[in-house]
This record gives sequence, C-alpha cells and structure tokens, in this order.
Amino acid sequence: MAQAYQLLLSECCHNNLISLYLEVAEQPRFMPFEKRNQYLLKRLKAQYKKPINKPIKSDIKKMIVRAQSVSLEGQLLKLNRLIANNQVLKRAETNWVDFLVRLTDSGYVVEVSNLKQPAQENRLYVVKDEIFNTLEQSGTVGPLSLFAYLSSKDDIDKLSALIEQDECYNIDEQISFDNHAKLSLVQIE
Repeated sequence: MAQAYQLLLSECCHNNLISLYLEVAEQPRFMPFEKRNQYLLKRLKAQYKKPINKPIKSDIKKMIVRAQSVSLEGQLLKLNRLIANNQVLKRAETNWVDFLVRLTDSGYVVEVSNLKQPAQENRLYVVKDEIFNTLEQSGTVGPLSLFAYLSSKDDIDKLSALIEQDECYNIDEQISFDNHAKLSLVQIE
C-alpha cells in the first residue's frame, strides 16, 4: 500500500471510531449494534462525497454496501489493525534486510533457506518468510533465526560479537555446536 493511501485510510478509521465512541459516551443508555451501524453509515456516506477521500473512495463504498450485513465498527477495527500490522512488517522487513546487508558487507555470505537444502560451510542462512510468521499479537515481530555454518568455533564467536555491536538486533538465544550455530535475534526497540 502506498504511504499516503495507508495514512488516509488509517485516519478515516480512527476518526470514525473516535466519533462513534464519543457519540456512545454521550448516550444515556447502551447504544445497540444497529444504531452504531446507522451512525457510522451516515458518517461514511458523508465522507464518500468528500474530494479529499478520492483515493479511498472504493474502500468507503465497500463498507457502505456491506453495512447491512456486518458491523461497521468491527470492520473499521479490523482494517485499522491490518494497516498497523502492515506498517510493523514493513519496518521489520527493512531493518532485517539492512541487518543482512551489514553482515554481507562484513564479509559473510548470507543465503535464504527453506530448511530442506543441505547447508554449506562458511555461510549464514535465514529462513524464507519467517518475518511474517513471527508477527506477534502485540504487533511486534518475534525472534528471527540466523543459522551459521562457519569454519570454526572462533568464527561463530566473532559473528556473535559483531551482532552484539549492531544497533538493530541483539542475540536472544544462541545454540552452538562446533562450527554450527542457531542464533535467535530480537529487534532492539
């Protein structure tokens, strides 16, 4: 998603949810699902006509059309969570790739592995799509694995020292055997 599109969609979600919750707070009684949907539907129809919302017009229309069968509040919450997760993944991916480039610049050979191919000596391996699989409920990326198959135990120690000096990742756990190691790396916030 383009940055401006994401921002506009996120603002639309936030503004509508805040407006709904302010309306609910002003009501003396519980506001049922139907009334919440009516309130949000009225707001979305007004926003659909605004020229500033042209990039997200189709998304607003989809919500308007589906208003009779789904909770608009729930849809806005899901959409907002999806945008937030997308931004977390984008940042995490960028940091991970930058980190791997720094390792490559330090003289290491980094390869993407599916864990089925045999390992070759003097290589570091990362697991394909692991960053997507470790996205936690808290909205952060969990530990990422780096597998090392180097010439000696000293080379593993040098790699560990290099990673500990990095400003983006720290070693959370290290399992080593001779010239093999599995490093679990966590992103520094």
